Amino acid sequence: MFILNTDHLWILQRQRGQESEALSHRIQQRAESRFFLTIISFQEQIQGWNAYIARAKDEDSVAQGYGKLEGILS
Repeated sequence: MFILNTDHLWILQRQRGQESEALSHRIQQRAESRFFLTIISFQEQIQGWNAYIARAKDEDSVAQGYGKLEGILS
């Protein structure tokens, strides 16, 4: 069993850089069913994007924030 925390999620969501590539590679070597996320990581992600939306100064930024929230649910 492998538990991914908020830092792992952030690295994977960025989808660029050496950390992302290395972590993605390690995950791909194992069965998807062995990975879990905590409700705390979900909550932290939701809080972060809600804060981003609250600070947004234009419609594009608001739309981007809501797109990220939708991606978390996916």
